[in-house]
Amino acid sequence: YGRPFGNSLCHAWAGAAPVLGLVRGVLGIWPTEGGHQRCRIAPRMGGLEWARGSVPVPSGDIRVEIDSRGARVDLPEHVTADLSGYAVSGGARSITGPGTFELRAEAHV
Repeated sequence: YGRPFGNSLCHAWAGAAPVLGLVRGVLGIWPTEGGHQRCRIAPRMGGLEWARGSVPVPSGDIRVEIDSRGARVDLPEHVTADLSGYAVSGGARSITGPGTFELRAEAHV
């Protein structure tokens, strides 16, 4: 890279678009309040066998793992996630960290 005032590699126009595509499109993590204190999680496999990733937030990392059986979400303290297309057992569609949550597609809950 070597250019102190050159283009930043963290901007969407400079290479971060695939990262945003993975985080928002596949893992389905969308902020709905500042600092991801509240977010929407709506994973979409899109033909993949599995996917996993994380988003750093002020209180830790939001982690999502998804495969054909369902999804697993790790939430740090002070983060609430509203689920879309998935629910925890018992049918809850909102989860609050800290904790690890096993999700199933709504048709299988």
